[in-house]
Amino acid sequence: MTAKSTARRYGDVVEASFRDDCIKEGRANKTANMAVKTLRIAFNTARRQGMILSNPAEAVESLPENSVSRDVFTRDQIQALISAANIEWLGMILLGAYHGLRLGDAARLTWANIDMERRSIRYFPEKERKTANRKEQEIPMHKDVEDYLLSLPLRNNKPDAAIFPKLSKKRASGRNGLSETFVGLMKRAGVARDPGVEQVNGQGRQVYKLSFDSFRHTAISAMANAGVSKERRMKLAGHKSNVHERYTHHELEALRLEVEKVESILEDEDPDKGKPLNRTP
Repeated sequence: MTAKSTARRYGDVVEASFRDDCIKEGRANKTANMAVKTLRIAFNTARRQGMILSNPAEAVESLPENSVSRDVFTRDQIQALISAANIEWLGMILLGAYHGLRLGDAARLTWANIDMERRSIRYFPEKERKTANRKEQEIPMHKDVEDYLLSLPLRNNKPDAAIFPKLSKKRASGRNGLSETFVGLMKRAGVARDPGVEQVNGQGRQVYKLSFDSFRHTAISAMANAGVSKERRMKLAGHKSNVHERYTHHELEALRLEVEKVESILEDEDPDKGKPLNRTP
């Protein structure tokens, strides 16, 4: 048996075992597949450097998708959430619904992240905070987000002051964390979480189709429905393949036009009403 075939056979056993251990630990198939994909990248680097003859992870087959897909919030659900929200959660909802900001990224924004001259938000996504080549993401503000920020009382002249003083102090997870606090807001708004069943290790576990993360899907779907191209949706959502460190003025204005295609969620669809929704102080 050649060294190459031995390495491949060894890899079949070890990497498949690693993948299966991920499942036993209660992780979804998608997560286990991503872990194997990460190993493939490392082994490919070792192969190119002549440290091994072949990539032992290449022979490991991906597991079928078994995750529950996340739903998007409807317009009525978002309006119900806004009506039940206090001033800080109102801002969080707008950032999620229009720009797809993740829970932690939205809560940790400071005034230093806001560029009123460029009418944009610049921040480093928390998901990439530990990566060596992280890049600053810049997004043009939707008019409703801009109006919201301009309406906030200036409590602190420091540029690093939190936009959401109370929410910024909360952890994302935990009993009193941001996620659970948002769940409480959903209950007050009468928005059902709509549980689904995700298969893990041959057994079902309950997950929820609606959470704050659903705003990311909502924002991207809203842009798609408004006719925003896939390439520009990727830029506006901060997908890594199309991230610019900072847009030129022309690029920023072009993207702003795409953002403004998304209709306001702060007003009723009935043109005869035309009144902003009430907000809990």
